[in-house]
Amino acid sequence: MLIVIHKGKRKELLSNEDMITLALINKAKLDDVNAYKALMDSAYGGVKQNVEITDAEQPIFKQLDIDVID
Repeated sequence: MLIVIHKGKRKELLSNEDMITLALINKAKLDDVNAYKALMDSAYGGVKQNVEITDAEQPIFKQLDIDVID
């Protein structure tokens, strides 16, 4: 769907993507944090989260001999 915007004597056709972007900008200006985050993620990419893996899983009781338990 396209919409016509009058800018003086010039008319500009906007795509759905353009209209959604303008709607998000408007919502962000009205303090909608989710809209602001969506705009920032779209413009600059999402925040990458680092996960640090230190060691493999260790047994809780190192000296427990499971074979002896009935």
